[in-house]
Amino acid sequence: MNNESQTQWYYKIVYFFIANQVLFKRLAVVLLILINIALFWFAGVRLVNYSADTKNYQQILTELTALDTSLEKYRDTHKPFDLEIISVDKISLGDNKYDLVAKLSNPNLNWLADLQYAFIVDGLMLDWQSTFILPGESKYFFKFNYYSLNYPVSMELKLGANNWQRIKAKDLSRVLQEIVIGEPESLAQNNYTEIKFSAENLSHFNFWQVGWQVVAYNGAYPVAINYVTIDKFLSGQKRTVSAAWNYNFGVPSKIEIIPDINIYNDKNYFKSDAPAVNLIRGARDEK
Repeated sequence: MNNESQTQWYYKIVYFFIANQVLFKRLAVVLLILINIALFWFAGVRLVNYSADTKNYQQILTELTALDTSLEKYRDTHKPFDLEIISVDKISLGDNKYDLVAKLSNPNLNWLADLQYAFIVDGLMLDWQSTFILPGESKYFFKFNYYSLNYPVSMELKLGANNWQRIKAKDLSRVLQEIVIGEPESLAQNNYTEIKFSAENLSHFNFWQVGWQVVAYNGAYPVAINYVTIDKFLSGQKRTVSAAWNYNFGVPSKIEIIPDINIYNDKNYFKSDAPAVNLIRGARDEK
């Protein structure tokens, strides 16, 4: 193509755009309008979605808040009650030594407490000790042979870490009722006191070890405390248990004996090769 032909094509193109410039302007305006419509439509869709998401989000927050409130109310209504401290006392042993004793009650019928405790004497907190208290049980917390140059005036009990365990095996609660304690006998002479009692295991279980809390009272106040154990307490077995002191506290007006065993701990039970024992309404038949 020569230069003359190229020039003609150039002028034709220029003429076409000049002749149709109004049309091109209108097309540009229409295109801008369409772009604006698309932008407004997109913005409107985003706004609607945002509003819907905001309402959904607020609804979710409301539901979560209501759920948290319900869970909090549930926990408040189903959490265990605090242990009740009934009394805290001291017993003088002479030579600046004292036995410390506190009585507590667990008001919860389906919660077992594994806990730590410490006595506070005249503002001084003693060492932490560990124990447990069964559902619905009352028991004693002891501290033996506390030494103090000064006569203790103020006595408190501090409860530390408490691991609550919810108990469902209510059928085991009868096990302690099937450990029958006989009428205790007290013997006091010179510098010696002994309390004896019988213990009969009418349950179907064998126990590796059973502890016994022995508390002697003179009126409303304890005058002696002791803790003794017996090993391999078999089903159907009757044993004599003895607690002794190397001082004479006379004839107590009341003796309280509490078996101390966690019946909800499987490790406290064992199987025996001894003859099977059938226990029906307290009757014992060996086979």
